[in-house]
Amino acid sequence: ALSLALATLTRSILFLFPFLLVGLDLVFNLRIFGERFEFRKLKKMIVFIIIFLLPISCWTYRNYKVFNSFVPLATEAGHAFYFSYHPKDGKIFGVANPDETSKEILKNPSEVEQNKLFMQAAIESIKKDPIQALKYIGLKNMYFWSIFDWEILGLEGIYNFSTAFIIPFFFFGACWLLFLKDKRPFIFLLLPIIYIYVMSIIFMGLPRNRYTIEQFMIIIASFCMMRLFEIFKQKGIYVSSVLCWLGFNVYLFINFSATKEWFKLFFERINLW
Repeated sequence: ALSLALATLTRSILFLFPFLLVGLDLVFNLRIFGERFEFRKLKKMIVFIIIFLLPISCWTYRNYKVFNSFVPLATEAGHAFYFSYHPKDGKIFGVANPDETSKEILKNPSEVEQNKLFMQAAIESIKKDPIQALKYIGLKNMYFWSIFDWEILGLEGIYNFSTAFIIPFFFFGACWLLFLKDKRPFIFLLLPIIYIYVMSIIFMGLPRNRYTIEQFMIIIASFCMMRLFEIFKQKGIYVSSVLCWLGFNVYLFINFSATKEWFKLFFERINLW
């Protein structure tokens, strides 16, 4: 709880995650799962939430003194939300795109009011053109799962061969886990991935948000690889195939300029870029 509080003070996007975690744990302890509900577990959940909220309440108090308004964590949510539906050139996220609406809002000296106005403007634009909003959600999906990295590895859009290598194993492994008879222990492994993914798509679906959950993706991808190894009778063929897949991605990484150009042409052809 304390670690999550400190993480939330660093990245406010995590604020709802502990409540989701406790809610899911509460559901798993109800009688519908064939277990007797124990109130001592409820007490632990309450203590968990209290410990989580205590450090955050100090920052909330500081915000109240500064802004003279209730601000639990930060005031940039509306700004991020607005520009995630008004991207630069209609397709580039993570970069401010000043337009008449945003310029007018930024004239307001209050950060709290700016946050509210940005949120309202974003909601109005979504209602006005829901088809366009759905297109942006699709683009944010592509950004989130992008195997081209221009934020961590470099501004040139370098091909991230390690992510490209694990992604198919991760998706296959995640589906595999969901079809297990006793999937409850694994739900909590998938929960951070689902939460960060959904929050990123609502706001900015950038690759750097995915890096916070890649350790969980690696665990699930490793599970998939080991289970496939156990199933395959021809172990040598399986291992050789995995090594070929890794080598192919390393090759694309070495020739990332040509790879990037090929992907660009492909997405232009299908009108996604």
